[in-house]
Amino acid sequence: CNNILHTFTSTSTGNIVQWNWNLSNGNSYITQDINTNLDSGSYTIELIVENIDGCSDTMLKNISIIPIELELGNDTTLCGGNILLNAQLSYSVNYSWSDGSSGSSLNVDSTGIYFLEVNNLGCIERDTISVTIHTPPVANYSYLGGCELKPLDFFDQSIGNPLYWVWNFGDGNISSDQNPSHSYAAHGNYSVILQIVDSNLCTHLVGNIITIDSSFSLIMDPDTSLCATNLDITAHAPLNANYFWSNTAVTSTTNVNSSGSYVVTVSRGSCTETDTIDVTFYDIPTADFILPQDSCDNVLHEIFDNSSSDVVQWTWLVDSISSDSTQNMMDTLSAGSHDVQLIVTTADGCKDTIIRTINIIPAVASGAVSNDTVVYENYPAEIWASGGQS
Repeated sequence: CNNILHTFTSTSTGNIVQWNWNLSNGNSYITQDINTNLDSGSYTIELIVENIDGCSDTMLKNISIIPIELELGNDTTLCGGNILLNAQLSYSVNYSWSDGSSGSSLNVDSTGIYFLEVNNLGCIERDTISVTIHTPPVANYSYLGGCELKPLDFFDQSIGNPLYWVWNFGDGNISSDQNPSHSYAAHGNYSVILQIVDSNLCTHLVGNIITIDSSFSLIMDPDTSLCATNLDITAHAPLNANYFWSNTAVTSTTNVNSSGSYVVTVSRGSCTETDTIDVTFYDIPTADFILPQDSCDNVLHEIFDNSSSDVVQWTWLVDSISSDSTQNMMDTLSAGSHDVQLIVTTADGCKDTIIRTINIIPAVASGAVSNDTVVYENYPAEIWASGGQS
């Protein structure tokens, strides 16, 4: 068998004192026995012996070294998959693998040490190989956003505990962050590729086409303070946008009836804009007054304010002519019909007004009544009055 040490022993007799070995490969030896390595092939072995008397003898023998050269290769590390261990020799041998199989090759898909013994007519060669198959990582990611000029957040969702990340955003920009943010300068479709590497230097990549929508402008009505009970407020955005107000309205315009900050989120595709309108409603006062009981002319008439308690300013007008600015009006009204108007104002500048009509009766110029009189029971008495109009 090749690849082993071959021993040749002289069995010559007759007081041998000298041995000369000559091999057909050109090697010569002068010892009684020799040990040598021979490659596979056919050899002629010549032994010449000489005894103490100087007599010599020669013997030739032919031998064949059976070839057997087994090499499974270097220990191997893989990132997933399998490897074919091929031990095919150019001559017929018997194969015996550590798993009991007898073919010239073995398909390996798990980590382990694999042993092979080859037998060629009794010549045996053995070899082992260590195969390590790592479970490869699996790249995956998600993202949130998709609007031009706005940050787009990417989230690594890979399996296998990667140590390194390489992001290619498809617009000439890259990142090595695990969870990067990136803004696209223009809308359109981009191929985003994530490549990961784990501690075993196993790698994997995944790519997706993402769509970046065009941005838009959101213009709001101005913040408003007013004396009212309700107001329409409007968010101005593209016609095909969706609206979500904090008061649950879903149209561009909503009617509000209480003070507060009203937030609207407008979306179109993956683009969103959010803004706020502040609305303050001031309470509207209630104007009211009480007309005097005495409606005769040429007397001082006092008209009493009966407005709501939040009033701080009063303006009185009689027949559209300013008359007083105190809370209660005092005026002498002439005979006839008069329109009395009260305008009230609160500290916030909110106003209310009321108009009432008062009829002033002319005073009696001179009047007389009959004298006191006495009559018998059940007899009529005549009494009279003069100087009135009716």
